[in-house]
Amino acid sequence: MLRDNLKDAIKKSGMIVQEIADKSGVKKRTIDDWVGVRGTEPKVNDLYKVCKVLGITIEWAVADEAGTEYVQKIVRNDPKSVQVPDRIFPIVENLLVLDDRDLTGILANVQALAKDKKTN
Repeated sequence: MLRDNLKDAIKKSGMIVQEIADKSGVKKRTIDDWVGVRGTEPKVNDLYKVCKVLGITIEWAVADEAGTEYVQKIVRNDPKSVQVPDRIFPIVENLLVLDDRDLTGILANVQALAKDKKTN
């Protein structure tokens, strides 16, 4: 689904892949690999950069049942407008490999840190 969605977004953008690569900082060959026969899976950070240039969300790019679940796990409050700052991507990439028990513990820690920051 990602491959087809990106191909569609590129076509609708009116840009050529090289232009998207230049604007996003993601290599043309990398983007070609995503939308080509190989259909390789992108790194989250690279996909975010390309989606931003194309004016689409990551959720739209991966729109199918699995893709929606994937994005909703990353951003629960508003999964339709995923706008994750670049400094957050290394954290997200590592969270994706953890199980629910690990994520529950991490969530509790993050919420405690956030609450502490808000009160100080």
